[in-house]
Amino acid sequence: MELDYARHYRKWHPNTDEHYEKSAAFEAQDIEKFLPGEYGAPILEFGAGMGLCVFALRKLGFTNVVGIDSDRSQVDAARSRQLPVELVPIPQTLDWLQQRRGTFDFAYAIDVLEHIPRARIVDVIRAIAESLKPGAAFACRVPNCNSIVGMRQRYIDWTHEISFSPESLDFILYNGGFAQVVISEAHNPPLLGVGGYVRAALRVFFRSIRRLQYFAEAKIKAVCLDQGPQRNHRFRQTRAPSVRFCPLESLITPIANF
Repeated sequence: MELDYARHYRKWHPNTDEHYEKSAAFEAQDIEKFLPGEYGAPILEFGAGMGLCVFALRKLGFTNVVGIDSDRSQVDAARSRQLPVELVPIPQTLDWLQQRRGTFDFAYAIDVLEHIPRARIVDVIRAIAESLKPGAAFACRVPNCNSIVGMRQRYIDWTHEISFSPESLDFILYNGGFAQVVISEAHNPPLLGVGGYVRAALRVFFRSIRRLQYFAEAKIKAVCLDQGPQRNHRFRQTRAPSVRFCPLESLITPIANF
């Protein structure tokens, strides 16, 4: 049975001109500084949805961006705006990637890996890695289970299969063909008005409490201390010595959307 993912996605991302324009700057924040230097470089968005990030990269001047997604309604929304997003059914995903070995100068997957079953996720990551040119960068963003609302992030979307800790994401990336993984925090939404600053202050307060909770647990390593709801990863391919990074964050930014 084919599910209509737009039923969930449209709660946060309406298919309107205003939303595309407002989302463009924020959607590109975590990947912008890692983009190729040439605007004509081939770029892949894995799990493009309705094409918000593709739209953002086009506004930045990148002309050779392609996205793929398995949800027909999302792809239809992207195509209605002449965005280059292809419908690739899940059983055909690996074949599609394998047919494009060494093609892309940059690839990214924003809030996608958490939807992939455990049994397939390493194979998918390996196929993405092999679709990159030597030295090309890959970025991904996933829910952070160390977040103060990690449980909500995990179960807010019925199609989520898993959430990630820094260690578990490191594990699948390494086994998918990437040798170096470094974690850092992703961007929070911009602070808009008094409410934005109040949410930012509350975020700092509750993160501090969370850190104290971790500190109180003797079995929790220091490396697991919560650095916020959003994290980034850097990694390198064993086959491509200059592959650079992978960002990681939560699907729904904690506090800001409450």
